Amino acid sequence: MLGCLTQHNAQVLAKIGQEIESALGFSVDVEWAEENGNLYVLQARPITAIQIENDNELMHELDSALASDKEWLTTCNAGEVLPGAISPLSQSLVVQAVDAAMQNLQVEWGVVSSSASPAMKEMVVYSGHVFINLYSVSNLYENNVLLASKEMSDLSVCGKVLDEMTWDSIREHSGQSPFWTRTRNCINGIKYLRSGSNKLDELDSLLSSFWVPTKSNTSDMYRAITADWPRYFDAWSTHVLFTSRSSLWISALTSLVKCNMNDLSLLLSCSSHVISADIPSAVERLADVIVHENHGSAASFADLSEDDALKFLYTEESNEAGRAFRQFLEKHGHRCLRETELLVKPWAADPTSLIPVIQSLVRQRTSLGSVENSTDHIAEPNKADIDSVFDKLNVKLSSMKRKWVKSIVLKARDGVEQRERAKSMVVKMSDRFRQAYQHLGKLMVSEEYLPDKELIFFLTHFEIGQLLQGKRSLVIKAVRRKKLYPIQMELRYPVHSVGTPQQIQEEDVDDSSSVSLALHGMPVSCGTIEGKARVVTNLKDAVNILPGEILVTHCTDVGWSAYFTLIGGLVTELGGLISHGAVIAREYGLPCVASVERATSSIRTGDIIKVDGSQGIIVQIKVAKMKN
Repeated sequence: MLGCLTQHNAQVLAKIGQEIESALGFSVDVEWAEENGNLYVLQARPITAIQIENDNELMHELDSALASDKEWLTTCNAGEVLPGAISPLSQSLVVQAVDAAMQNLQVEWGVVSSSASPAMKEMVVYSGHVFINLYSVSNLYENNVLLASKEMSDLSVCGKVLDEMTWDSIREHSGQSPFWTRTRNCINGIKYLRSGSNKLDELDSLLSSFWVPTKSNTSDMYRAITADWPRYFDAWSTHVLFTSRSSLWISALTSLVKCNMNDLSLLLSCSSHVISADIPSAVERLADVIVHENHGSAASFADLSEDDALKFLYTEESNEAGRAFRQFLEKHGHRCLRETELLVKPWAADPTSLIPVIQSLVRQRTSLGSVENSTDHIAEPNKADIDSVFDKLNVKLSSMKRKWVKSIVLKARDGVEQRERAKSMVVKMSDRFRQAYQHLGKLMVSEEYLPDKELIFFLTHFEIGQLLQGKRSLVIKAVRRKKLYPIQMELRYPVHSVGTPQQIQEEDVDDSSSVSLALHGMPVSCGTIEGKARVVTNLKDAVNILPGEILVTHCTDVGWSAYFTLIGGLVTELGGLISHGAVIAREYGLPCVASVERATSSIRTGDIIKVDGSQGIIVQIKVAKMKN
């Protein structure tokens, strides 16, 4: 006997409780009664206090586990591809796919076991922010791969050599392979990188007809998305493959010029046209068409509200300007700021973010006073000749070495072009899945699983499946996550962390008027520019960029490309030689310095600064006055 209950009735009562919880999808407080050996359920009500996480616990619920408190983490590269906080749905799809692709790379090189782990090892998520685990990346250093280099890997990922991450700590984590194993791994890696020549064309062919099948009910739609997950993972594997190929040729080039970053950026300025470089010139041409077609009314277009300007471009009166705008969206509409985040709408779905840039360019052109000459100001890619660049190098090269360097520059150029093409394709694939999840969200609202279709982005893919199976408590969790998301977006973490990342507070800019500021970073695009700084730490403030200003920001992705038509130079806290900002800056001859620590907190909007993209130096000329 258990009090007034028999053993049998206690077991029956437990089973009834399980059945009630299973039917409702959440825990309840059940009142029951027993009379003459019979059990009666009187009433049930939700238990509001059970398993309710506080806000801090909820923000860290999906954090990645670290193997130790010695793991080296960085926001470099990861912060460019996935800036800010990432939604739970994007974490479960995008970050998992990137991690699997990076694991697969190491499998192909032979430095890890023959099967990738389902647990994330390369990527780390903390309070929604994404980091790269540098200790996992270190599996591809020279301790495991012949001819590999920690210095080259550091420069590729972080934009600088991390002397603080010592060889002793790396060997403790990754070990030291014997010579024959390192040789074998090197051969494996080279074979793998050479084997992917047709993968871009294959992915391009797939995207020409691929869409996740549209279903009429939630269960079928969820299964259709799940069935196509491997296609998404394969797309990221292709992108990581071509990123690795590009990095390999950049590393070879770096060795030949003895790690002289100025020489390297000069040589890379010979790069051919990349797909993301179409965006600035296309936006400028669109502005030019508006000015030419509308003549005296062009200024009024610049003064329209964003919504009215957008409506005009979709009317018949917009003529060639409207056609040019629609052609732009057809080619680049899958792209946007934070383009790999599924929650964010691409330009095709929400083109209003393009309007301020177009209006600013129209305003700039009409202020010139000569419509006929406005085409002189269209940005065009820089087309430096390789042979002419040799004479400008600090490192003197023999005729034989020049031939080697020229050959590698051509391969590095092709590598950057292929990487950018692969990135565009993987973003397009992300957009196909974004649309599939949006359709599933609408179905879940119509079938009363969700009160708001946007809540689907605040559940992981696995949790969506649980909700469809009856776990209704996840709706409350999604609502709370959505409310906390803006807070997570404002969080900032150090570029490099050892162990669990520690949040940093907003740093104050020195209010003194003394001119003493000098910052240093990696020179990634040659040239010198002096002008007003525009510090942008929040994406919504990018619309305030004025023509000729020097953009100072944390990092850029393709969504920033339209603004490259306005700026005179670029300074970023993250990035390296083949990061997006560096590639586009070189294409258009904009001085650029990357990997500048504390740039956004040390420089203030309105400061007059001088950016030396050849030496990697930013000097403050005049301090902006503080507004009361």
